[in-house]
Amino acid sequence: MVTWGPFASPPLMPHVLYIVTVDVAPASEVDWTAWHTEHHMPEMLQQPGFVGARKYIEPSPLTDGWFRYVILYELDSPGALAAYEQSDAARRLRADHVQRFGNVTRVARRVLHEVTGQATRDPYEDL
Repeated sequence: MVTWGPFASPPLMPHVLYIVTVDVAPASEVDWTAWHTEHHMPEMLQQPGFVGARKYIEPSPLTDGWFRYVILYELDSPGALAAYEQSDAARRLRADHVQRFGNVTRVARRVLHEVTGQATRDPYEDL
């Protein structure tokens, strides 16, 4: 059982991290990064329930020379992710990625559900 201290309260809604790991071939890294940042991420953030995204890169290339990016999409609920996964938008966005970069990327996806959290400020204050 989770208990909340005197200065904390339970979250208003469950949070989900949709984690996408993309390994990118060196020759395509500049093009993929530009497309992903300028087109793909903004389209993802237009989907219902998506409230934030951050993209990270491992500081050194992998042993085969490819670059590893990890994108953390935050959703407001498990239901939002389930709806997205069944949507035409998800099929379209994945097909676009495969068509443009299917031979020069390796993609893996994971989902994590928040169990507990702490924040120094309200993460939604700027929305």
